[in-house]
Amino acid sequence: MRKDIYIVGAGGHGLSTFELIELSGSYNVCGFLDDTQEPGTRIMDELNVIGSIDLYKNLDPKRI
Repeated sequence: MRKDIYIVGAGGHGLSTFELIELSGSYNVCGFLDDTQEPGTRIMDELNVIGSIDLYKNLDPKRI
């Protein structure tokens, strides 16, 4: 079973990270956390920005 993961940053490094994670097949990317993009912004026609980086404090650690 693949573990859920969130990517911090929806810029160039975040997109590269997303591609590497997808290629590994080890994790299920749930979305991006980013301070400069509006929540709901679609990234690479794949995933949404779910909120700011501070949102990580509210994520359930059992799901990460």
